[in-house]
Amino acid sequence: MKPLYLVQQDEPRALNPFTSSTAYDWQIMGLIYDSLIAVDPYTLETIPWLAESWTVETEKGPSGPRTVLTFRLREGVEWHDGRPFTAADAAFTYETLKKSAPPRYLDNVENIDYVETPDDRTIKVTMKNVSFWHLHRVAGIPVLPKHIVEKVKDWRSWLPAEEKAAPGLTGLVGTGPFVFREYRPGEYVRMSGNERFWLGRGK
Repeated sequence: MKPLYLVQQDEPRALNPFTSSTAYDWQIMGLIYDSLIAVDPYTLETIPWLAESWTVETEKGPSGPRTVLTFRLREGVEWHDGRPFTAADAAFTYETLKKSAPPRYLDNVENIDYVETPDDRTIKVTMKNVSFWHLHRVAGIPVLPKHIVEKVKDWRSWLPAEEKAAPGLTGLVGTGPFVFREYRPGEYVRMSGNERFWLGRGK
């Protein structure tokens, strides 16, 4: 499989999914990480991605009505290192972002009340209030691998591109269509196609 080389006008910075905010970083990380839903670039419709379906409901809460988001995840999705993607990864991502409160994701997670995982393919997110935007704010977050991120001591200074997570892999492990291989500052970023990518396998 031929590698993909990205040439950019400026250097990527930390390539840290918690702190990176530049378009140059996310041009790379957007090919590595997936979210539960996506937006069709042609129709601008919300489409299934890591979640094959979802429901948006309103229920009574202790402080008034609140939105409840329930997602059914795709079967057979794997991380770049072969570990299965499960609801625990999505729940860990949301709970970690809520606890850590990185500025980039504050608007996305500040209204999450709690997260439940009834089974490996179902995640239920209960919000504190009702909003039309809760679906996209929550389900549009890049989902991170629990087995990688739970070992990170300080998310602020994390440099995943410089870590070794598995043979041939750095700490930038996702479920997306490309696998991060190497970054040579001043020269290039090298990626390769993800042979495990769920979309290419008809899942």
